[in-house]
Amino acid sequence: MAFYDDAAETAVYLHNRTPTSVLLTNTTPFKVLNGSKPNLSHLRVWGCQCFVWIPPEVRKKGDLSRYEGIFVGYDEHCVGWRVRK
Repeated sequence: MAFYDDAAETAVYLHNRTPTSVLLTNTTPFKVLNGSKPNLSHLRVWGCQCFVWIPPEVRKKGDLSRYEGIFVGYDEHCVGWRVRK
């Protein structure tokens, strides 16, 4: 149940980028709303292991440059993925 919200939001995100027969010419809801095809090159497997890079401005000398996390979804309003530790 801990990841239920993340899974539901990811399902909606992917559904909006999947062609549907309800719309004319078998198009996607994303294309209808935004006027362009969605870019799908950033899609990843939900729940996979990932490593988050920590910028040098944030970390101290000797700190790790990345940490391990679990991919849990996409963010509509910024570039990147949502990750949980």
